[in-house]
Amino acid sequence: MSEIKKVTLTKEQAAAIERAKERKETHRIVLAAAEKPSGWHNGIYVPLNELSLEKLMSALVNGYEIEATPEEKVRKYYDEIKEMYERYEYDIDDGVLTGVRKTLDLLDIKIEGVNA
Repeated sequence: MSEIKKVTLTKEQAAAIERAKERKETHRIVLAAAEKPSGWHNGIYVPLNELSLEKLMSALVNGYEIEATPEEKVRKYYDEIKEMYERYEYDIDDGVLTGVRKTLDLLDIKIEGVNA
């Protein structure tokens, strides 16, 4: 039997689905997705306009994961580099970590635990 794969949604899409579940309106978001291109014009359900009917249904039936933000991706990369060097008892490659911090500083981006 194959493993059920969860779809990846933005935080806004996930929030809209959770709101629909709380309000017992999942039927409304499915109908709107089926009626494209009309979809949602305002309100919390607008982010669902970017989902196909198939992806929405998969999220409702199989569950979903929330897409990492760019900042979360950088933080994960930074932590993985630190952990790799610590695990293998190497000196931390300060050049790589410094490069990450310097790039973020040049872009004026602050990420807690990396350069903030």
